[in-house]
Amino acid sequence: MNIITRILEKVFKLDPVDNSCQSCEHLRLLLEQERREKERLLSYLIQPKDEDKVEVQVTKDIPKPIKSRYVPWSIRARELEAQDRKEALLREQKETISLADLEAEMNLIDKEIKDASEISKTVSNDGSGQEGDEQHRAVS
Repeated sequence: MNIITRILEKVFKLDPVDNSCQSCEHLRLLLEQERREKERLLSYLIQPKDEDKVEVQVTKDIPKPIKSRYVPWSIRARELEAQDRKEALLREQKETISLADLEAEMNLIDKEIKDASEISKTVSNDGSGQEGDEQHRAVS
């Protein structure tokens, strides 16, 4: 029947008869869209554009070996002793620095005392002992 209708349409120059329903036509359009999109995606995957290419940076990091969490006591004791030695050295260095600072301060204090005593002597030699005592108290 399909062939007969085609022949009659050609002979009498009739418009083809549309026997499809509206929902079928809609489904054909959707199918056609899906096919076009599928073709476009396949062509993109097979031959991507140069501007869309993503550079992949490969880093050659050396993986770290997996260490066990268990540390034998002999090794841990050596580590603790080494740490204690370092702390002791740091404390000794701080003490020597602080001793040097204390000695410098003592020298400054001795110098101030000598200066104050010389000032009090010069003031007491001038005849007024009260002024020298006041200056001596102010310096102390």
